[in-house]
Amino acid sequence: DLSKKDGVWVKYNQGSDYKKVLDAINNKFTSWFFEDESFAKDYINVSDIFIYFTEDYSGKFTMPRVAIVIEQDKVVEVRGIADDNQNIEFQMLEVLDSKLKELNHSVKYDLMLDDTKRVYEILNKENNGQLLTKDDLSFMYECDRNINFFGKDKDYELLKFLSRRDAKADYALIYNCSPDLVGFDSSDLEKDLYVYVGDIKNNSSNLSFCLKCPSIVLGDFNVSCLDNFEGLENLLFVKGNFIVNGMGDVSCFSNLEEVGGKLVLSDLKFVFPRLKFVGGKRYNKDGEKVKQLVLDKV
Repeated sequence: DLSKKDGVWVKYNQGSDYKKVLDAINNKFTSWFFEDESFAKDYINVSDIFIYFTEDYSGKFTMPRVAIVIEQDKVVEVRGIADDNQNIEFQMLEVLDSKLKELNHSVKYDLMLDDTKRVYEILNKENNGQLLTKDDLSFMYECDRNINFFGKDKDYELLKFLSRRDAKADYALIYNCSPDLVGFDSSDLEKDLYVYVGDIKNNSSNLSFCLKCPSIVLGDFNVSCLDNFEGLENLLFVKGNFIVNGMGDVSCFSNLEEVGGKLVLSDLKFVFPRLKFVGGKRYNKDGEKVKQLVLDKV
């Protein structure tokens, strides 16, 4: 009965009989790696495994809901049964939170917990007919950063949320622009855009003949062999990696403020008078002090 959340934690010690783990989760459709016998052997040889069981219809604690894998006294894996990606169910978040407090774990698991809680808080707002804020939508669309999940990929509930939304209208609300200024396809780059959702990759020596540069790029900005940098002063924010090779005006990125990923340049000393943040290199400086950056050479 997956509606129940009260349960018990069972620990399977490193070096113990892996078949006990298999017997406990066999035919329970967890999608966990150690459902497979060879993986179960490998896991139990090097790890302790905690599994949280809730009651079945007969009142016995046989329903696996959360698994925590420990190696060398530190959490290395957390899995749930919310979906095939092994994300954590909403009703198991408090249970997991309490258990993690007892175990040695890195901060990334706290981030996963906080992000998953927020996803479900926003989903609950939508289900109750409440108006979602710009911050809510920016988070769900991962505009500033990717959401941290326990599973192998995004939570199915988030994917279902995105599939039923009007993405253009939502991005327009987030960035205070018209839906006509939001693009998703490379052909959209032939128009005037404010927001582009995706990667911009260009091998031409003349960018202006191929695309018009938007202000917000929610992906990588990767251009090479440029000798004409006209229009790049529009660029304000790149969520992913910013990669530029070529010869051009070093002041062409005069309005660029943030890069979420790496900043990778050619030999030129490009000037970034407004650049405040480069995530991939862990730079977080006062924009007034950042006059030029020469980082990884391509």
